[in-house]
Amino acid sequence: MKALWLAALAAGMAPLVLGANAPDPFGGRAPNGSYLKPAGSGTKTDPKSLPDFAGVWVRAEGLTHPDQSKILPFMTDEAAADWKRKIAAHDFRVPWSFCEPTAVPAMMTEFGLPIEVLMTAGRVTLLAPDGQIRSIYTDGSTHPEASLNGTYFGNSIGHWEGATLVVETTDLRPENDVVMGLPAGTDNMKVMERLTLVDKDRLRDELEVTGPKYLKAPYRYTQFFTRRRDLRLAEFVCLPESNRNTGNAVDLTPPKD
Repeated sequence: MKALWLAALAAGMAPLVLGANAPDPFGGRAPNGSYLKPAGSGTKTDPKSLPDFAGVWVRAEGLTHPDQSKILPFMTDEAAADWKRKIAAHDFRVPWSFCEPTAVPAMMTEFGLPIEVLMTAGRVTLLAPDGQIRSIYTDGSTHPEASLNGTYFGNSIGHWEGATLVVETTDLRPENDVVMGLPAGTDNMKVMERLTLVDKDRLRDELEVTGPKYLKAPYRYTQFFTRRRDLRLAEFVCLPESNRNTGNAVDLTPPKD
């Protein structure tokens, strides 16, 4: 049985659950990518006692995109000059237009499809129609050891400050969008968020992005979402050919003043 387990791991496959008495393949250590819950950490909070974030949300301003030029004051001089050139020449690559995961932070700032929020004890989960899943752990977990090259959605750890969900996301890919094709360009990128209900069906997400290679100061952006109680998530399949080859590509260059 142990040989089969090791063979499955070597092949990159998820092995079958072997039961409670099976040998621990990680030797008592948490595997890379798991969340570690420190001894004595807080218990899971009953979602019924928390603000109600559950439901389907759409960006309040619809399908408009963040103004790329607004990030310039936060960038290093060299990075800002390069980014101005890219905007003028439309010489940048937006990963989600090629059907890559929207990722963090762009999932919260640029994603045009509805997002469903599920609230369960110890976790807030965000679901997108194209299968993207973002988990925010609120059970007292700590960040795991960083992966080799970062991940699309990183590791999101949250806690409640009154009616506000405060989230810290680390272990993000250097290529993840900060805004419309601009990556942070550093493995030290971190995203802080404060999510608050400003009224019954309006959610505010205040984001702060730090990335020392491109950003000389934290980039702050506020996004609003509207809860649509009449919507359910429908399946969405992204086809790269539709974005690039059929005339449906959207020009993401901001209009000139």
